[in-house]
Amino acid sequence: MKLSSQIALAFLVIGGVFLAACRPETNEISVSPSAVIELVPYQTATATSTPTPANPATPTPLPSPTPTPLTYTVKNGDSFLEIAVRYKISLAALQGANPKVNPNSMSIGTVLIIPSKAAALVDIPPSPTPVGVTLGKVYCANNQDGGLWCFVPVYNGQSFSVESVSAVIRIASQGSTKVLSQTASAPLDLIPAKSTLALSAYFPPPATAPDQSSAEILAALPVLKNDPRYLPTSIDNPQYQVNQDGLSAQAIGKVVLNVNKAKAAQVWVAAVAYDLAGDVVGVRSWQSETSLSSGAGLNFAFDVYSISEPISRVEMLAEARP
Repeated sequence: MKLSSQIALAFLVIGGVFLAACRPETNEISVSPSAVIELVPYQTATATSTPTPANPATPTPLPSPTPTPLTYTVKNGDSFLEIAVRYKISLAALQGANPKVNPNSMSIGTVLIIPSKAAALVDIPPSPTPVGVTLGKVYCANNQDGGLWCFVPVYNGQSFSVESVSAVIRIASQGSTKVLSQTASAPLDLIPAKSTLALSAYFPPPATAPDQSSAEILAALPVLKNDPRYLPTSIDNPQYQVNQDGLSAQAIGKVVLNVNKAKAAQVWVAAVAYDLAGDVVGVRSWQSETSLSSGAGLNFAFDVYSISEPISRVEMLAEARP
């Protein structure tokens, strides 16, 4: 028994050694309390979207400075047509900018507004249906500046006077499809019954004498008998003297009032020059610088010039306003 016990004990010792050799080696780690770390978040820009309003506001533009309008003071011998040509605008544009000014009876010292070329493009409202008057033959000739003057006589066959007579003159050259037009006006506002006056229009350069021309009435308004805006007048002993070259003539006469106890503050005389063929070759108006009373005559003498052919005769009409 003793031997068996010893053998058993030896096996136990050998087994323990064997098991110890087979057991995996382990290391003990002692964990000490860790320090508490506080995490601070890093601030980054977060993308956001700004909503667009349904009706975004638009900036209000600052008002543009208004330019000072250009004006012209009427001098003796001026006409609407001559002023329009001087400032290179149409006659209709000048009339549209000065609706309260009578183009055919302006007083010396009248201040006219000269429209800009952009404003001159604005359409002018149409005039009422014109009274029936008769237009004659259009006559055109070149001016020294390269422009073109055109004249057309107008006859008032009515039993009453007419006023504010104007027409459009159209011209065209052979072989050209371009038709030019200008408004023609009268040197006086009033055309008495059974009387003839001439309208004139200027075509700025470059313009050449046309192969074809025509005229159409734009406006002619009736004047009531005894209209207080006009005083009845006549010209006593009208005469004309053609100069030696035939291209100018002097119109001479005396304006009288055909009504008692009246006084005219404004008096005009128009002279129309005709050539031997009966074409209008020149128109000129004259305005008195003094008033005219009943019983006293107003003498006048001024020159009218031809644009081409020699002058054969000169006809005159007068107009007076209170």
